[in-house]
Amino acid sequence: RRLIVQQQILASISTELAGTSSDKAALDRVVQLLVPDLGDSCIISVLDADGILRAQSIIHVDPARQASLQQMLSIYAFTEGSVEMQVIRNERSFWLSNVKESDLEAISYSTEHLNELQNIGVISSICVPLTARGHRIGTLTLCTDVSGRRYEMADVTLVDEIGLRLALAMDNIRLYEETQQARTAAEEALEMRDQVFSLVSHDLKTPLTAVQGAAYMLQRMSKRLEAPHQERAKRSLDTIQAAVRQMTVQIQELLDVTRIQAHQSLELDSVSLDLVELVGQVVELHRSTHPGRTICTNRLVSGVKGYRRRSTVGAGAGQPANECHQVQFK
Repeated sequence: RRLIVQQQILASISTELAGTSSDKAALDRVVQLLVPDLGDSCIISVLDADGILRAQSIIHVDPARQASLQQMLSIYAFTEGSVEMQVIRNERSFWLSNVKESDLEAISYSTEHLNELQNIGVISSICVPLTARGHRIGTLTLCTDVSGRRYEMADVTLVDEIGLRLALAMDNIRLYEETQQARTAAEEALEMRDQVFSLVSHDLKTPLTAVQGAAYMLQRMSKRLEAPHQERAKRSLDTIQAAVRQMTVQIQELLDVTRIQAHQSLELDSVSLDLVELVGQVVELHRSTHPGRTICTNRLVSGVKGYRRRSTVGAGAGQPANECHQVQFK
């Protein structure tokens, strides 16, 4: 019969832990399942971010003693020499089948603390570590007093198994919360990026409009120049206007990215394109940056860097017999 009861307790704990989504809920459910079937009182303590062990869930069959227990644990923290800290540090269970006066004196911090322990009247005690996947989580402590029950080795084995399941559930909750936090941070980063894209795109349009207007005015003024200078000025101004158009398209693409991320509709515009003219614009755009040679596409940038300074990269566009447009680089 005792084995059946133990199996029922383990099954109930597994069921309850499977449905919990927070550490506090898991701890509260476990202590309620363990008392009074396995003990008169139950304490689950958890290590905080600073490595300090703190009691998180406390229960006792006697409400008056539970209040005394809660008050005592709020006053007397677990020190480095306490049983609980030794259990979590060594990752080994601690068991007292018959708690003696000398045991209480050994674990008490002061005369007042000893008096509190004596008033509770602990008869037998088990403290097991809560560890999972290499993480030290805390301790699970069960005690008897009013029932007069004394723990045996079989009880220690059972509580060890309970501690293992509880620790695994708590670590799963930790991993889930970390994943949720990482997801939230990623979503916030994406939202911030979209806001930056939107602001940058808007702020870049204004100076580009000014550049385009100035280029148009200079183009009109260049008509008064003499033929050789006029042709050179026209070529430079055409390059400026082509660069402005390219940046305008890229800015629009940034805005399109933000719309896609926001699951908004995206309108695609189909335009006719003179491929030969496009290649010519690219050649003129990069001629001043790389004198003596030409970069025609981003894929050739690394290759062009390896060419001799006097070398030449040729570009051409056309429509062969198969009616497929082609761009060739030499």
